[in-house]
Amino acid sequence: MKKDKCVIVIGGNRANNYETFAPIVYDLKTNGYNIITFFQDKKIKNLVEENQILNNVFEEKKIISKKNFSLLLIIKLIYELSRYRKGLIITNRYFNSIKFKLFIKILKIFNFKTVYTKSFSRPPTKNIYALVGAPSKIKNKSNLSEFCILPTKHHVIEYALLGFRYNQMIISGYPKMNIKWVQYCSEMTNLTNISNFEILIVVGIYHDNFEKVLTDLFLSINKNFKNINICFKPHPTNDAKILNTYIKKFSINNNFFSSNQNVMSLSKQSKLIIIHGTSASIDAFCVNNNVYCYWGEEKEKVDEYINNIFYDQNGFDILESNLLSKPFIKSDLFTINDLDDLFRNLDFKKFTNVKNTDLKTSKITYKIEEKVFQ
Repeated sequence: MKKDKCVIVIGGNRANNYETFAPIVYDLKTNGYNIITFFQDKKIKNLVEENQILNNVFEEKKIISKKNFSLLLIIKLIYELSRYRKGLIITNRYFNSIKFKLFIKILKIFNFKTVYTKSFSRPPTKNIYALVGAPSKIKNKSNLSEFCILPTKHHVIEYALLGFRYNQMIISGYPKMNIKWVQYCSEMTNLTNISNFEILIVVGIYHDNFEKVLTDLFLSINKNFKNINICFKPHPTNDAKILNTYIKKFSINNNFFSSNQNVMSLSKQSKLIIIHGTSASIDAFCVNNNVYCYWGEEKEKVDEYINNIFYDQNGFDILESNLLSKPFIKSDLFTINDLDDLFRNLDFKKFTNVKNTDLKTSKITYKIEEKVFQ
């Protein structure tokens, strides 16, 4: 007798790929799907296992690398998966290897459909450079995804005009705002041993101005506070040595530390969140209404970027990520002077963290099945 339904999750070379998958996979899991998760290597698998929220979402973990992905393994996996009545493959990868392409094509025979995700969530943009981007990897329509969830009519218009540039430009990160996912993260956070702290700082990928941004944050915090706890959540691709060097250098008046736990969990334990160059503002917003965006640039330059659709200087992707955060933050902070103005008037003893109620129940599984299986 065939089992009912299954999800195969295939991530790329970064642990945060699984952060993007998690709200979608969790919804599928609560609707009766068995979860099988593939990792490229043991390091990524270990990072997911260390993250309590992710570890409980992704089940039956397997390492599938170029070295061990043999024809014998393909046969074993297909035999195991053929016992399901239907299935989904959720991935953000473009499969170049002949063996992987063969694997996916055979699974299609057994009613497995491929769903591509986009690991970077952003709003519709007027920036032509951001839209056009790098040359497409997609050469024909057969490589495109089999369905998409687009969050707003503006996205629909944008993608309709441009076409799909990448096979992973499909599901946005907006499922993070599903109330069921937020409730799960909150419940899991209550079971963890994460202590409360005053400030959470979430930073995106390394860029030319990155270390100046770090310096601004450390200097302003030490200038305005004493004996508080500040947690940094680094981007998985960043060199940990850089942040650790700054933490060691500036840990004088305050306790600075870093964590790789889920952003939503950390935001729930924090009184104030500052984000820079990352869509994690969405995660923070779901459980905390005290979210600020630090640009590390003069306001005039930011305004120029927003108003100039041909803006193509280095670091435009960081500016675009900050622009994404506008619906989810209390205020923009442009320079170290803005940081000082904010911190100078804060009294954490009187500070309250109010959970946002602007969340909705999204029928993620229903939307997927409606598009894919009907």
